[in-house]
Amino acid sequence: MESSDGYSTDEKKRKAEEEARTVFGTSKKTQRSPKLERKDGDKLDQILKLMTEMKSDQKLIKEEIHCIRTEQEEFKNEIKRLTGENEELREANEAIRKENRKAEEEEELREANEAIRKENRKAEEEARTVFGTSKKT
Repeated sequence: MESSDGYSTDEKKRKAEEEARTVFGTSKKTQRSPKLERKDGDKLDQILKLMTEMKSDQKLIKEEIHCIRTEQEEFKNEIKRLTGENEELREANEAIRKENRKAEEEEELREANEAIRKENRKAEEEARTVFGTSKKT
């Protein structure tokens, strides 16, 4: 009897272990079949493919970022150069404006002097006619 009792307890233990393995070892939703394993392999291949694509995309993005930063640096330098050139042109324009103002003032002074000379000549002629003297040329 012992052997049959021992056998039944071993069988019970084996069944309990097997049941525990099925409950805790695998999900009830997953089925063991060659198709599913292949699908899982395909999924892993797809994931690896996506990862390599992402890595190459990341490399392209880094290169593009580098190009953009280089362009930004060039634009920054160009802006600095143009700002300096603009400042030089402003200074030149201001100098020209000052020269123009000075020339206008000189022209106004010439016109005023000419007007004063005419008035003086006119006054001299009137004085000569009043006093009877004539201008000799």
